[in-house]
Amino acid sequence: MPYAGRLCKGFAFALIPAVLSACAGHGAAQIPASGRTPSGKTTATLKIVIPKTKATLATRRAPRYVSPATQSMTVLVTQHTGGATVLNETVGLTPTSTGCTSTLTSTNCTLQLPLGPGTYDVTLSTYDGYNAANGTATGNVLSSGQTIDFTVVAGQANAISVTLSGIPASIAVWSNAKGVRGTQNSGFTQYATPAQKFTVAALDADQNIIIGPGAPTFTIAQASGSGFTITNPTTTSPNTFSLAGLGTSGNTESFTATAAYSDSTCSTAGAVCSTTFSVTNVVQTLFVSNNTGNSVTVYAGPYGTPTTTITNGTNAPEGLATDSSGDLFVALNSIAYAGVYAPPYTGNPIHAGPNGYYSTQSVLVGPDNRLFIVGGIYAVTVTPPYTQTASTITGSGGGLRQPSLDANGNLFIPDQNHNNVQEYAPPYTSGPALTITNGVTAPQQTLIDPSGNLFVLNNNAQVTEYAPPYTGSPTLVGSTSPYASVMAMDSDANLFIGYFTNSVSVYAKPYTGSPTVTITNGINDPDALAFDDAGDLFVANFGNNSVTEYAPPYTGSPVVTITNGVSGPANWGLAFYPH
Repeated sequence: MPYAGRLCKGFAFALIPAVLSACAGHGAAQIPASGRTPSGKTTATLKIVIPKTKATLATRRAPRYVSPATQSMTVLVTQHTGGATVLNETVGLTPTSTGCTSTLTSTNCTLQLPLGPGTYDVTLSTYDGYNAANGTATGNVLSSGQTIDFTVVAGQANAISVTLSGIPASIAVWSNAKGVRGTQNSGFTQYATPAQKFTVAALDADQNIIIGPGAPTFTIAQASGSGFTITNPTTTSPNTFSLAGLGTSGNTESFTATAAYSDSTCSTAGAVCSTTFSVTNVVQTLFVSNNTGNSVTVYAGPYGTPTTTITNGTNAPEGLATDSSGDLFVALNSIAYAGVYAPPYTGNPIHAGPNGYYSTQSVLVGPDNRLFIVGGIYAVTVTPPYTQTASTITGSGGGLRQPSLDANGNLFIPDQNHNNVQEYAPPYTSGPALTITNGVTAPQQTLIDPSGNLFVLNNNAQVTEYAPPYTGSPTLVGSTSPYASVMAMDSDANLFIGYFTNSVSVYAKPYTGSPTVTITNGINDPDALAFDDAGDLFVANFGNNSVTEYAPPYTGSPVVTITNGVSGPANWGLAFYPH
């Protein structure tokens, strides 16, 4: 009985009212009675349930491999073992096929096999096509050669149970982890130091996931390179593995994912049971602007000791930003320029923007590497290589602070002294397209979420939210006390608000309720918030000259506390590269 062990695992192909006695280890699989039929009217019953949607690892509640693409099945019954063929036919498994009914979620088919008493072998194969005119199976083979021996007993209701394993046409690897980017074909990039989860699955010829009983087990092995530690799938998480223990930034390693079946599925024609994929480790560089320390410290990871300390022209630096080439932009408060520092950040800066104005406080880089420079009374923009004359957006502000861009390139600038937020449309030469005043009080920072909603951090302890087109009344976000000092949004659109009273609160959509998490451990007068590409939160704490890192879900102690090289961290004074 080569398949008895697999049959005892559960139902994968047929939903039946009884369990084969083969599971107890008694000779051939005798099918017990679940109600008798008239003497001499002997049949064996095979019930098939075909789902109507593709299997996904996240949503499949009762996993079993019957592909939703199944249209037909061949049934070969022989005398046990290796005897003469007693039945060889193809049946349709479509909603209109004989013996089949359709529901919203599945097609249910019952096949009666006219067999006399005796012991038999039945071999099943499924296909994604069916020619009803001549009764032949067509298209791709979705499962093949699944065989079980069984005994038909006269006068009993004989039900056959069999677990199918689909033929893998490909092996798919993907990741939904925050710290992983890329695809199996292009290669993955992993930005995180902690272990990141990946998913591996076999796909049939119609790209349906083969999971549950009858599915393969997987092993992940190094194919080339070194620097990653593999945690292989387990019996409780058969499609999940993780990679950790990252090496030097830029290190690339290749891995092989191999599927293993308990039968000869991988020897079937067309079966693909392994794939190779690559992962590149990227350790992001962290930049910290030290306002009172007159420097910018550079940490290439692990974050602890600065790899570089920039002091050339960094008197009283404020906000930071980076572009796609790794250039670092520093708001140079004392000389009303933005300093542009090229890697490795040891040379003289380029001065971008106009001189003669007081107090450059923030910088912002757009998707096209366009640089926005915002000072107390002016805002300008300049494109790479940042050496040409800047284009003035406005020169009549009064305490302009941290701006933001929406998906269409519209620029939102808070004006502290005039209690408004000004919106400028590309190419930013025609004055404000909109001036928002309703609910705006001494605004310090703006932020746009993925849906285009505008958030304004006001200096009266409020964060207000405006829905497009921003002409209506705002919604109050979070608490009116304590005073909010800075805000940021992660890749899942959760809003993080730092408060002067040594806390950071996390608000989920719709942002009107209580915070989901309040972080206090290590927080001391937060002046800047930023996220690395693993989703870790970094907080620049002005009150104790530190930068603290928190891993999702942000409920524990800091992962890292950086104090070496941190001196009076500035507003909006955290940045990463690459990002």
